[in-house]
Amino acid sequence: MTSSPATPRALADRYVDAVCDLDPIVATSLGTRPGEDRLPDFSPEGLAAEAELDRRTLAGLDALPADDDPVERRCARLLRERLSAQVDAHDAGEGLRQLSNLFSPVHSVRQVFSLMPTATDDDWAVVGRRMARIPEAYRGFTAALREGARRGLLVAPRQVRTVVGQLDEWLAGPYFGTFAAGAPDRLSAELRTAAAAADEAVAEVRDY
Repeated sequence: MTSSPATPRALADRYVDAVCDLDPIVATSLGTRPGEDRLPDFSPEGLAAEAELDRRTLAGLDALPADDDPVERRCARLLRERLSAQVDAHDAGEGLRQLSNLFSPVHSVRQVFSLMPTATDDDWAVVGRRMARIPEAYRGFTAALREGARRGLLVAPRQVRTVVGQLDEWLAGPYFGTFAAGAPDRLSAELRTAAAAADEAVAEVRDY
């Protein structure tokens, strides 16, 4: 059995590792897990899992003994502030209307591919596996938006129109099809298939 963290920084380290389990895009952006090919669960269930992690970590922070180290105290203060804000946002249902022209699951799914290496065949194989997961990720996202609409948690019309315009531009490429065109010959068919499904998923989000 893994022992409980003894300090705020140890707890924070464990939290980051758990976040990377739930949100593989974070792991890729941090460079902590080479070869990561998963995408987050953007559905209401995935959002609930993230909130539960935040609550569990806050409880762990409350259980830690007082620490005289100023660095540890600062870490505890920052961790508590961030986790509390995230729990409040979840309880308000903000994750169920997370759509904007800059920061939303729609964009993070696309942007993660620009962070992934493509120097070798193995790199491209990872890209292909992750690209094949895009339809599932976007279905989870639209499920969250649908639940938000059911609760009366709606996105501002201007944001919606802007994102629809962006998705039109992506599809004009099409973005994932163009990205996959750089794959090596032996993986070309696999990448083209994954990219076609990914671009179709983009169209489904736009239409929704």
